[in-house]
Amino acid sequence: MGITNNDVMEADTGVNVTGAYANFASERIIIKKTGNDSFLINGCACFYKDETARNTNKAPILMKKYSVTKTKGQLENPYTSLYTNLKLDYTNSSDNDA
Repeated sequence: MGITNNDVMEADTGVNVTGAYANFASERIIIKKTGNDSFLINGCACFYKDETARNTNKAPILMKKYSVTKTKGQLENPYTSLYTNLKLDYTNSSDNDA
């Protein structure tokens, strides 16, 4: 599960990349109760040059933290919540279900 960003983005090295692949599977996700009915979901998206780079264990070109607050009634798969938030930043992206 991941997304491909179809826009140009700048890697940590300063190089521009088109078609970068991002996912949360490489890093841990933390869910923390913050109140009677609220939870904070934290995750770090790893961006790779492309999906092949991720699948061949290449190092990420960029890492970006994401946080989502949900009530108990809104809790769903934490990956779904984080990907929904990620897609708000990268609107020209396509889903990869692998």
